[in-house]
Amino acid sequence: MANISTTDSTYGTGGLDTRSTLDGTDLATYQQMNGAASAAIAVETILGDGPTLKGNKADLAARLSEALNADGKIIGHTIDGRTNTVAEGAIINAETTGIPAVGIGTAIKFQAESQDEVPSDAGRIGFTYDNVTAANETTRLVAWLRVAGNALSNAYEWSTTSSFTAIFSQNNSANRVYVFPDASINLVGHNNTQTLTNKTIDGNSNTLSVGINGFKMATGSASGTLLAGGQATITANDYSFPPNFRKTGGAGFYTSTSLTSANNDDFVSRYSISETSNFSVNYTIQWRYFTNSDDPAIWILYNATTGKLHGVWVSDDPLINDISGIEAPGLVSKKLKAADLQFLGILRAKEQAAIDLIAQRQLKTANVLYRALQLYAGNTAPSQWLLDNCQVQIATGRLLSRGI
Repeated sequence: MANISTTDSTYGTGGLDTRSTLDGTDLATYQQMNGAASAAIAVETILGDGPTLKGNKADLAARLSEALNADGKIIGHTIDGRTNTVAEGAIINAETTGIPAVGIGTAIKFQAESQDEVPSDAGRIGFTYDNVTAANETTRLVAWLRVAGNALSNAYEWSTTSSFTAIFSQNNSANRVYVFPDASINLVGHNNTQTLTNKTIDGNSNTLSVGINGFKMATGSASGTLLAGGQATITANDYSFPPNFRKTGGAGFYTSTSLTSANNDDFVSRYSISETSNFSVNYTIQWRYFTNSDDPAIWILYNATTGKLHGVWVSDDPLINDISGIEAPGLVSKKLKAADLQFLGILRAKEQAAIDLIAQRQLKTANVLYRALQLYAGNTAPSQWLLDNCQVQIATGRLLSRGI
């Protein structure tokens, strides 16, 4: 409702307002006002009617001066007593007469001028709802941009499911460009422990730590006793480096690269060792190799009558095609796995430490007894310890402790 006043208006003599009556006559409706009168009433509706102006300016002229500069820029101006908080200088409200649903939001569009568009849409910034249910309202910040003359389209979104703040900070010495990969991923920083997959790492100071199925260095070894005139063949793992040979005793100990038959068309290293004197010799061969698995294997050579061990081969991985790691004429060659160490009760003392090691290095829990053996023997390839301290029980085929 609006009235035409015959008395002094609060905005000047003869002005229009919505407060005073017209000589006690009925009030005129807003729809009846045209031209300048309707415009004045519309301004009052926005800025405040009668003597009460919205904001903190005393009169209409001052309020308009603050809101609209001579250069056409709109300025929101408010004053309060805050010192370290953020005040809302303006509020943009776009409600709906429908039922709110996910995706509803409010935005501000920015326009400028291009060679063929006046005005030309430059961008839009707004907020949309991911959740509109009561007490669960969740929003995200969205930026719309133009690309190659096309209409504004969604370019960036920022959302959070945390109540904590993410701060982006930089101290660059020059302008930098950060290009995100064309993939849906979790970004990994230098302080993260997240697994990298299919990445190329270069440079001289990079350190790469890998788990069970990653690239790693492992150790294998073979230990045994050759009787006078004895001979044995030792096979190293694939991708192994040249081994180290050690021996005690004997007078005619020889090593050589072993020839393979046509049926062994592979690339593993085989070594033939022999003792040509009348004395026995004790030997140990150690090698390192690259692997990407975690499947320890043990091969033993033993006398089928006495159960005495004459050779032991151990490694973090079995050989290619699961061939025997150690062979000698007249002796039984048998493969063992980690579970076959269960009858070596002395390993229980290191079982918990082995469990902790497996968790730390992300190894397989099925090999806990082999890891316990490594810890108990103090050697990552404990073939010599098994040779010195174990034997085979002929009746059962079990590997048992001897003299411990």
